Amino acid sequence: TLAIEARSNIRCLALSPDDCLLVVVDVQNYAMLVNVRRGVVLHRFRFAKGKVRQVLFSPCGQYIAVTVGKHVQVWHSLKNRKREFAPLVLHRTYTGLTDDVVALQWSSDSSVLCE
Repeated sequence: TLAIEARSNIRCLALSPDDCLLVVVDVQNYAMLVNVRRGVVLHRFRFAKGKVRQVLFSPCGQYIAVTVGKHVQVWHSLKNRKREFAPLVLHRTYTGLTDDVVALQWSSDSSVLCE
């Protein structure tokens, strides 16, 4: 059991491949980056546009993919980085989709992200 509190009901969770980091997103699009081993919240932030339906770590653990409405955002995770002012850095946003993205899947080598 983790001693963390979300602002509202939790919509989706993602656990890193090494079982160290957890991303929790609630129904109001507020997210928390949690260190599972220590049970502490490392960072809180909000996804501004659209509804977050899925959060997914890449198999290598270096990226986090998030569906935000009609967009897919790929973030750098904390793997192989030490202290950062902003723990999550946006790597790329994929746009141009005609409808909300509901599901994602990474390839086994983390090189391809499929909708």
